[in-house]
Amino acid sequence: MMSLAAKLKRKMESLTSFEKNMKKLVKDSGMECAVGYPVDASGLGTPEAAYDGKASIIQVAIWNNYGVEGNPGRPFMDLASKTMQTTYKDMMRQLGPKLMKGEASIEKVLDVIGLKAEDDVRKAIMDGDWSPNSPATIARKKSNRPLVDTGTMRNRVTHKVRRAR
Repeated sequence: MMSLAAKLKRKMESLTSFEKNMKKLVKDSGMECAVGYPVDASGLGTPEAAYDGKASIIQVAIWNNYGVEGNPGRPFMDLASKTMQTTYKDMMRQLGPKLMKGEASIEKVLDVIGLKAEDDVRKAIMDGDWSPNSPATIARKKSNRPLVDTGTMRNRVTHKVRRAR
């Protein structure tokens, strides 16, 4: 029993060390992966036809996440960020060895992680335990599902690998 516990403890310590090394490697690269509705991602800041031709998808996401004009916030990005932490660690465990061997670039690894993290945001939009829509919203949308009207906000989730800000 004692031997097994010692082996497990060493394995966990080495995993933590690996995670620290991966974090340092990414930080030292000067790169980051922004997920959701990142600045500089093509088209996200332009008026969105599905939202009256005036609001951009970024504005709609902010309004939904934080709430606006008497509408409750539904912090889907906060929910997604918790899941993304696990996604990041899992993907770095999987892709980190290729990065260390020079078989993958930091940009490619972050791109793959970003694709997976996009799913975390979409899942948060769909699966969050959000306060219900008001009767007026249900009548307008013909749906009682919060955060989903046209599906545009969910479908426009993206990521961008870029120089860290």
